[in-house]
Amino acid sequence: MATLIVLGLPAPGKRHTIQNHRHVILGRDTTCDLMLSRQSISRFHAQVTCIQGNYFVEDLQSTNGTFLNGRRIQKRESLRNGDRITLHDVPIAFYLNDVDESAVTMRNLPDDMNTRITDYDMNAAPSHSGIGLLRGRIKTLIQIARDLGSSLQLDEILPRVLDLLFRMFPQAMVGEIHMRDSNGQLRPVAMKHGRDADATDLTGVPFDVDLLEEVMESGQGVLRQSEAGDPGLAMDDFHESTICAPMLGAEAGPAGVILLQADGSSDGFNEDDLELVSAIGVLAGQSVGYARSHDIVVEHTNTRRQLETARQIQLGMLPRERPNVPGYEFWHHYAAAERVGGDYFFYEMLRDGRVMFGIADASGKGLSAALNIARFAGEVRFRIATSPTLKSAISSLNGFVIDSSEECMFITACICVLDPHQHLLSLANAGHPAALLKHRGKERVELLQSSRRSFPLGISREFETHPVNVALEPGDEVLLYTDGVSEAMNPLQKLFGTDRLSESFARPHQSIAEVVDGLVQDVMHFREDRLPSDDMTLIALARL
Repeated sequence: MATLIVLGLPAPGKRHTIQNHRHVILGRDTTCDLMLSRQSISRFHAQVTCIQGNYFVEDLQSTNGTFLNGRRIQKRESLRNGDRITLHDVPIAFYLNDVDESAVTMRNLPDDMNTRITDYDMNAAPSHSGIGLLRGRIKTLIQIARDLGSSLQLDEILPRVLDLLFRMFPQAMVGEIHMRDSNGQLRPVAMKHGRDADATDLTGVPFDVDLLEEVMESGQGVLRQSEAGDPGLAMDDFHESTICAPMLGAEAGPAGVILLQADGSSDGFNEDDLELVSAIGVLAGQSVGYARSHDIVVEHTNTRRQLETARQIQLGMLPRERPNVPGYEFWHHYAAAERVGGDYFFYEMLRDGRVMFGIADASGKGLSAALNIARFAGEVRFRIATSPTLKSAISSLNGFVIDSSEECMFITACICVLDPHQHLLSLANAGHPAALLKHRGKERVELLQSSRRSFPLGISREFETHPVNVALEPGDEVLLYTDGVSEAMNPLQKLFGTDRLSESFARPHQSIAEVVDGLVQDVMHFREDRLPSDDMTLIALARL
């Protein structure tokens, strides 16, 4: 019966036999026939099906894809004996008949070498020196496979690979493993010059950059022989012998190269040696892929943890309660487009009974905008408390944004002061969308904005705001919002716009809470299934 054998993490050596007329589900879910507990694997990643004695593999719309012999599949593909299925970064061998462990370990060697090695009984006594050499190389190769699967730290495994290669090839005098750095340049990650050298010594000069680049570009191993200067030497006597093999994994190109060099005192390397080092290069390349994938997962996990911490901190800066002012009612809504956002709003009760409240939006979104708005939020109350007027408070905040910006950053804001005794509302706008005013019994919505042009905070030190004063009658309502509301976009790339916002605000309603909730529902309905492109914040005020 056909068998699937996992060749790498998270379950190296795990087997699953495929029954006739059955399909096998592969994935992360515990209900899968072949369960692989790895974050990069989808819950139901792929399936292998037997139809009338023929076997097929099919991707189940996984996130990271299914590969057959290194090629990503888009539809059902037929399987042949020895094929390799890769679920993103987890290699799985497919065999029509169950195989022994040694055959799996040597799966990446050429067919003729596989036959020679897997048919050999390692427990039998060697009949000649060639068999003894072969046995030693098999043991070393198995040890390399074990070491590559034992750690995800490349600085630990790759030097160990060189040590084991030197054990496998007594003629080797120079060993190097090179990988590309962040600038695309080949750099040594492990070197061993001399039989007694430390494999972690990276102070040596790269052996032959042209040869390394040739192998990296072609993806094919190279055996290079240079003859001694004496014309009388036989062709089998070499002055210098070099093997350079690519480290091939699931990536499009080689992850790096392995280089071995023998000096003139030995017989050098041959084509069989090149094939063996190339097989080790495949194992090493897969290990590099696993390590890189692991690093990405760890980094992603840490980032998510940091963002969640930042989100909790940011939510802690926002008001938990609305102002309790006789004759007035407040309501608000806040939703970040990502884990953290660049929107901010606040309420501040002044000693004389007035209420200061406002809304702000930092340029950009995500973590950078959240950090900028967090600094701004820490200064709002201080600047307000130390400023005699609303105009001077805005000017002080503008200076703070300019002085604290290390990059091109600005903040739009609309800050208001409500005098509930005189029923007077003062608004100072700094480049923010104009607030909306709706009078009781009227369907028309007014824009509350100064006739003079306003600029965002952080643009110019010469900028001055010119507050607008509005007398509020019973039943009047005021709405402040960020551009994540008016600039919400639907799948047809159309904006929600201020006209739709005004129409929604003007609809009859029973309370100011109903106004805000209705606006949020209108925006979400307008976006349909499209994710929000910006943070969305609203503050509504009503005189009862």
